[in-house]
Amino acid sequence: MKIKTLLALFFVLFATVGFSINVPDPVYSNFKSKFPDSENIRWTKEGKTDFEVEFIFNDRIMSATFNLNGAWIETSTMIYNEEVPVPCVQSWQSAFPEWGVSRAWVVHHVSGETRIALQLFKEKKKMKLVMGPNGNIIPII
Repeated sequence: MKIKTLLALFFVLFATVGFSINVPDPVYSNFKSKFPDSENIRWTKEGKTDFEVEFIFNDRIMSATFNLNGAWIETSTMIYNEEVPVPCVQSWQSAFPEWGVSRAWVVHHVSGETRIALQLFKEKKKMKLVMGPNGNIIPII
C-alpha cells in the first residue's frame, strides 16, 4: 500500500513539475522576436536538433519549430472549424464523409508552403488529414 501511495505521489509531482529543457539562446531570441507578446510558453525537444514551442499569441493557440541555430522552420496556428478553407472542407467531406473535425490548424513552413491540417474523428478513431489550401490531400509519410 505504501508503495502505491509513493508511486501515486511521484506521478503527481512528475506531472506538476515536468521536465525543464535547455533552450539555446539563438532559439529563444528568435522565438521572442517573432512572437514578442506570447504567453503560456512550453518548450519541447523535437528530434535531436529541433525545438518546438507551444504558446498563445494574439489570442490563438500556436506552436512553432526552430532548429538548433534558432532558424524558424514552421508555425502552426489553431483555427476554428468555420475558418477551414472551403476547398479543404469539400475535399475532406468527399474523401471522408462520415468523419468529423475535432481540431484544425494552418501550418506555415519556411519553404513558403501553407498547409491545412485537420484532426478527424469517427467514433473512437482519430486521423490526421493534411491538405494544401486548394484542398489537395497531401500524403503523410
